[in-house]
Amino acid sequence: EADGSYSQPDGEYGPVTDYNPVALANEPIRDNYANRTIVNPSIEYKIIDGLKLNVMGSYQLHDRENNSYFNEKINNGGESDRRAEIFNSKWTTYQLTNRLTYEKEFHEKHRVQVTGVYEEQVEKYNENWSATRDFFTNTLTYNNLFVGREALKATSNRTENSLRSFMARLNYAFDDRYSVTLTGRSDEASVFSEGNKRGFFPTVGFAWNTSNESFLKDFEAINNLKLRASYGDVGNAAISPYQTLPQLETGND
Repeated sequence: EADGSYSQPDGEYGPVTDYNPVALANEPIRDNYANRTIVNPSIEYKIIDGLKLNVMGSYQLHDRENNSYFNEKINNGGESDRRAEIFNSKWTTYQLTNRLTYEKEFHEKHRVQVTGVYEEQVEKYNENWSATRDFFTNTLTYNNLFVGREALKATSNRTENSLRSFMARLNYAFDDRYSVTLTGRSDEASVFSEGNKRGFFPTVGFAWNTSNESFLKDFEAINNLKLRASYGDVGNAAISPYQTLPQLETGND
């Protein structure tokens, strides 16, 4: 417009919209910040010959902040059209893995490996969103929502889930030809209901390295052939936290 204001589509030409697209591109203040911290320490200690302990940790932190302010020029309105929004979120994860391994070879043809693992994982997330409008001044933008005379909405969300696991595995190999693996894993997941949080998952596997058999050693067309077979149980904890609890919802009649 001649006075510097933005024209507003009225629906007679082009699509109907509430705001001028040029005003939406130029006028709002949108300040977005993000911070990420990742730490992955580990240590390995040899206890005795063939026995070692490995400890690994992981920590991740993701902070996000999204702040916005919309003045009245976007739709050529007044003080009631001035709006500010603030959104903050924080996501953290922790993981600790302790692995104990014993490996021994007997009489050149027999090899045994025993592994025990204890692991914990924790994930936490929280977010907060608030918005206000009807500012008598544009000076403070989103830095003081209290100045806005009408609170639009405030929401918050917090979730936490954890997984605790134990695993034991025995692997026996003979003459680099045959191997048998027995594994048992126990998981406790917080996302499941009381009395049903823990599951046990056994597996057994067999491998035959036919490449090391005498009847294939002189067969040049095949230089590596291994046959594997296994059977076991698996689990799945890929559900959102609190889905097994009674849910509350708000609404208007």
